Amino acid sequence: MGDQPSYRIDQLWHGLYGDLSDPTEITTLPSSLRDRLAESLPAGLAEETRSVGDGGETVKWLWRLTDGALVETVLMHY
Repeated sequence: MGDQPSYRIDQLWHGLYGDLSDPTEITTLPSSLRDRLAESLPAGLAEETRSVGDGGETVKWLWRLTDGALVETVLMHY
């Protein structure tokens, strides 16, 4: 991304980590850059398999990766 203005890094960060979007869905980026990113970045999280919350401060997700492996993540709001 060395050929891009520095603010593109913030847009990319927000798009991928704030919204958890596929690079092609980050409409704040030019379409040519979205296409390049989609080709070069792996689509690690293929699908959310399951989500469980306790109604309070903790949510757990089970993700299936593109290779079929399962990964559990936990978000704790403390």
